[in-house]
Amino acid sequence: MFRFIYAFFAFLVSSVSLSLHAKDPSTVQSDAPQPFEIGISMSIPPWVIKETDSGIELDILRASLDPERYDIRPVYVPFERAYKLFDDAQLDAVMNAKANVVKSGYLSQAVVTFQNYAISLASKNYPEDISMSFL
Repeated sequence: MFRFIYAFFAFLVSSVSLSLHAKDPSTVQSDAPQPFEIGISMSIPPWVIKETDSGIELDILRASLDPERYDIRPVYVPFERAYKLFDDAQLDAVMNAKANVVKSGYLSQAVVTFQNYAISLASKNYPEDISMSFL
């Protein structure tokens, strides 16, 4: 089975996703989506929302794997457990993985990066060079 690790905000390309679940074609109903279990360590809205199995990261993952007929099934476990389950081939992927933590698999390329900003109303008249201690 071809396995990979879903990196921080990573986008999967179809050439990778085509080979994720190598199964005997005679045993798979072609119209049925294939289950795809992904280890997710934490719910951080709006990126991952555990209560609804949604969020920006999960939406990107679903959109990238939908053409390949995969049914995304989040498995919420701590990072360390997710890595172990992945290494034991009990998960198909791990979201937000780091290369030096898992023993096998492939990291995808990051497609989204972000930077934190503090934003306030102009009417508050805060100085533009606010210190971290003020925040």
